[in-house]
Amino acid sequence: VAVWSCEFYRLRSGVEDPSEVVVDEVAGFYTAVVFWEPSWILLSAGFVLFRFFDILKPFPVRLAEKLPGGAGIVADDLAAGAYSALCLWGLHRVGLFS
Repeated sequence: VAVWSCEFYRLRSGVEDPSEVVVDEVAGFYTAVVFWEPSWILLSAGFVLFRFFDILKPFPVRLAEKLPGGAGIVADDLAAGAYSALCLWGLHRVGLFS
């Protein structure tokens, strides 16, 4: 649904990655925190980590962004969410969220 809606709006607006579309950001953040029991500290850490990786765009996040159309709009956020999830797992392993 996120890929379809991003592609639909991209074609309608003529903007390659429209900032007013946030379903891709929601999907990426959800990817970061979906496997965890919600808590304010976890959600806050997940959000900060997600935004960090979404802005920094380390490999392969930047590569995912180059996919065509709606897939590229969403894929970079999913990759940033995956990086964030891995960091949350690492922080949990060292006892931050226990």
